[in-house]
Amino acid sequence: MNGIIAWLDGLFGKLPLLPVEARNFLRKLLPWLILIGSALTLLAVAVGLGILSSAFVLVPWAFYGTGTLGMIDLYLLTPLACILGLIGGSGMIKGKAKGWELAVYSELLFATGGILSIQLGTILTHLIGLWFLFQIRPYFGADESSAPVQ
Repeated sequence: MNGIIAWLDGLFGKLPLLPVEARNFLRKLLPWLILIGSALTLLAVAVGLGILSSAFVLVPWAFYGTGTLGMIDLYLLTPLACILGLIGGSGMIKGKAKGWELAVYSELLFATGGILSIQLGTILTHLIGLWFLFQIRPYFGADESSAPVQ
């Protein structure tokens, strides 16, 4: 999986860097946004699918016109991305490199779900989220206390 991150690093490494102050701000804010956003999205999916009700068995009929790819996004990619986001966000709050990596995989799954269900807003939102994550990557290297040099 590190090949994916290396490829993304080459892609996002060509984009302009934010000022150091902005990256410091993102370092503090982004883990919380990932954690809260993942929790709320997981709750919304559970409610939308009727998992919290006895009508859960009838839900596939409600999404009958969605198609196979939309169902894969709804039932598989989004819940998995939310779980990775919860684990990754809490790891990032603790300053762990593995938390940052799981947050990247979460953003990738969300963007893939947007591609499968053809949602341009979702795709753009999570591509920007990936760019933000790669902006703060130096904070989550081998030495978690290091700040980016610039």
